[in-house]
Amino acid sequence: MKYVRNVLATLGLLLMFLYPISSPVQAAEVEWNQFRENSANNPVLENDQLEKNLRNKIETKNEVRSTPVIIEDRIFVGNHDTGELSAFDLETGDLLWESSLGKGRMIPHNKSGAPMLYEDRVYVGSPITQKFYSFDAESGDEVWRYNGYINKAPPVADDGVVYFSDTRGLVYGFDPESGDLIGKKRLGGKLSPSGPVLVNDHLVIGSQDHHVYIEPTEEILEADDKPEEGEE
Repeated sequence: MKYVRNVLATLGLLLMFLYPISSPVQAAEVEWNQFRENSANNPVLENDQLEKNLRNKIETKNEVRSTPVIIEDRIFVGNHDTGELSAFDLETGDLLWESSLGKGRMIPHNKSGAPMLYEDRVYVGSPITQKFYSFDAESGDEVWRYNGYINKAPPVADDGVVYFSDTRGLVYGFDPESGDLIGKKRLGGKLSPSGPVLVNDHLVIGSQDHHVYIEPTEEILEADDKPEEGEE
């Protein structure tokens, strides 16, 4: 019986290490650095800085088909048809800024990427211009852009690296300040438009080639893969 108790205690400590007990996050203290805020895809926020009665709706230029990002008293959304990235005051509904992602070849279905916020920057990809972008979250000024490929997935960020993915099966790692490409690795198939998550220094993402890829981030940053022939 003593042996069983010791085994159970050891297992309990191991589970606490792997899956720490979480509590509702304070929006003012968190970075919305991956799809739906956390790896559980369960963005439940508490924010004492906001009024209890928020606006019941905010008017936008076009359809909104991606998950909004909420940080403190601001909400960031991408417009479906026109492709702008917009920031609104969550309490008043006032437009704070709006930045165009540019023009390009129109595609069917969703024409806007899903934004992500990391260290006071908003990161988003555009399937129309086939570029990855970084914007200043306060002013809306564009910080950098990178010519990529068709992409709709929200990026993820951690430990000083921002990761984007595209429909050629490539995952890119960027320096968030300069926009310099650190590395890119080809996984396979058309990677999921819902985007990757990060866990224990691994990037996890689904693909339309019937696989879920679990890739060490170190290998992504050390690679310099090219798309398959004919996909340039």
